[in-house]
Amino acid sequence: MIKLMALDVDGVVRDSSTLVYECYRIGLDEIGLGKRFLEEFTVKDLWHFKGLGRLNSKRESIKAIAVLLNIENKPRIYDMIKRQDAEAFIWNLVSMNSEKCPDDETVDGMVDAYADMFESEDAEKLVRIYPDVEETINKVHAAGKEISIVTNSGINSVKRDVPDSIISLCSNIITPKDVTMAKPSGEGLKLLSERSGVIPEGIIYLGDAVIDIRAAKDAGCISGALLCGMGLKKHLEMESPDHIFKDMNEAGEWITNN
Repeated sequence: MIKLMALDVDGVVRDSSTLVYECYRIGLDEIGLGKRFLEEFTVKDLWHFKGLGRLNSKRESIKAIAVLLNIENKPRIYDMIKRQDAEAFIWNLVSMNSEKCPDDETVDGMVDAYADMFESEDAEKLVRIYPDVEETINKVHAAGKEISIVTNSGINSVKRDVPDSIISLCSNIITPKDVTMAKPSGEGLKLLSERSGVIPEGIIYLGDAVIDIRAAKDAGCISGALLCGMGLKKHLEMESPDHIFKDMNEAGEWITNN
């Protein structure tokens, strides 16, 4: 029986794809690649790019993008992302061209520029809450299930964007400040289990990216993949989640009855 529904934030509760796109442009502007980024990546391309395992990390992905933008005669970004082996293919291409990667100090500056934009007050203008999310959370809560959040996003941006009506229903909010290892580690979900007193088998974690499924499996929780966010279905299926849902509404219907 499901006793607790744990949620990722980006790609599950909020659509931050436009904001993330702008953050990468600003970060890549630090090395003069902002314009080229806009030419080669669409908002959707970047969103699905970040759904690919290790590429969910802003530091790793911004390094990878900086390398890719400096490679001539490569496949189109969309064509790389839609491959079944996209994560491995992209990392292999980046590794073979590692000399094009900015040094650590430069990467630090790019990440800082990204973070400054993501955490800014203006950022909320580029974010929207997915339709039916609040209604679904209310329905699941009314069915006697606990609601919590486990995310790699910082607490400030979560409280900035997620409505108070949702925050007030969350018994726990686990962010990077609470753990030593971010997802795909299951540390955050293990901590949630400890704080809530709910065994992992009674927790379903809803996420939209490969790292969310990996985190749920690492923690021993039930994994629920949503198709409305970053991850493409073919990549999520490769992780063998316990359940795949079209969106939060479909997930909520199942959780309410289980």
